[in-house]
Amino acid sequence: FCTGEIYDSSFLNTGNDGLDVSTSNVKVTNVEFVNIGDKGISGGENSILDVRNITIDNAQIGIASKDISMITGENISLNNTLIGLSLYQKKPEFGPSGMDITNIKLSGDIDLDYLIQEKCTLYIDGDMIIPKSASKENLIFEKLISGEKVN
Repeated sequence: FCTGEIYDSSFLNTGNDGLDVSTSNVKVTNVEFVNIGDKGISGGENSILDVRNITIDNAQIGIASKDISMITGENISLNNTLIGLSLYQKKPEFGPSGMDITNIKLSGDIDLDYLIQEKCTLYIDGDMIIPKSASKENLIFEKLISGEKVN
């Protein structure tokens, strides 16, 4: 429930999310996240995040936008994440989320580059990414919404 900036920082060996923002407007610049227990960056409950020059290495999910939040970003490096970018609606009182990212690099061991729930919108370098509706993705959404770890 705030407005602020985080810059020139490192989040290391967290047991849960690196940065978890709810109902806030936050700018994140020149930040690295290493050995993150869950999500590198998580925006929820109608948050607006502007993330630039971000490195996330070894996390369950690189960046997650949920519950009508919008994340814009540039110069993002995701390495060794189970899921690179995830967009979904967790709480019924909110709506679908969005993300608009330019210049993203995904490398290392990544199971899914993108996980996009229906009605959520993801743009990468100006191109809309179409969500998949496979059973594996639906199972992962069920875990995310219930708060279970994705593994």
